[in-house]
Amino acid sequence: MLVCPGRLPRVFVLLMVLATALSALDAAKQNPAAQVDESEIESRYITNVQEKAASYRLARNRAVISDADEQLAKEYASQTVAILGNGESQPLESGSHWLSPQWWFVNPSKERRALWLAEDGFAALPYTRGAGELLALQVKAMAARGVISGVHNALYQLWFYIPDYANMPEIMESAMNAAERQQNFTASINLESTDPRDVIRLDGNSLQGEINRLFHFLELHGDRVQIAPRAAIGLARSLLRSGDRDELFLARREYEKFCETYSTHPLVFTALCERSLSYLISYRGEHYDVGSLISAAA
Repeated sequence: MLVCPGRLPRVFVLLMVLATALSALDAAKQNPAAQVDESEIESRYITNVQEKAASYRLARNRAVISDADEQLAKEYASQTVAILGNGESQPLESGSHWLSPQWWFVNPSKERRALWLAEDGFAALPYTRGAGELLALQVKAMAARGVISGVHNALYQLWFYIPDYANMPEIMESAMNAAERQQNFTASINLESTDPRDVIRLDGNSLQGEINRLFHFLELHGDRVQIAPRAAIGLARSLLRSGDRDELFLARREYEKFCETYSTHPLVFTALCERSLSYLISYRGEHYDVGSLISAAA
């Protein structure tokens, strides 16, 4: 092939780009990190938290805390609760606490201010008896703000750092409420629709990654009466909402597992109805999969 002299630079540039792309692809094949799935990332995250928690608990057991520090930790917690309640608080004693530069943020919300105060309190007094409450208040503040990734991280920290924290059910309830609000799952049926595709409408947040991580934690560690069943339904709804054929199959299996595990739970009827929806939304007219209607009816 003949190449005009004026086109030679373009050809060389193209060859260099192709060579770079091939090198990148080869590196991706050889790089183990390129093949890491979400479950492995989550496992590494948990391992990292557990290692930090072990170091924290060891340091906490060795720490000698004064009565003044214990009292100050309680004050941090009470002021954080006050901010979350009505947005108002009294200043802590001058010179007795540490405040990070983020407090210069212009006109922050009460949830943001509560979070900062709880974070500052834990950073200043991490080994006091009130440290667990300061971590728990971080979960509550982020749950109120709807910061699901923050809720997940703070909840894991509380779970592993302070395993004997007394009010864990209440904190899990706050986290669960936040996850359900963020997911915002709704289902509606319009029997008067002329187009079968418009009969079933499922809505909700499609950015499910962080929500699912939180649901998974709550299903694993939550109580079997309130928290874990709701988390299991939340995970099934994420699969149902996706609309993907393979994930619809997985959603049906999750609803089946729910009915097997929580056979007497009040949410069983919800699980049965939504499992039926998983068949109905795959029906797209009389010339399509009539079997989905039969399965839904069953």
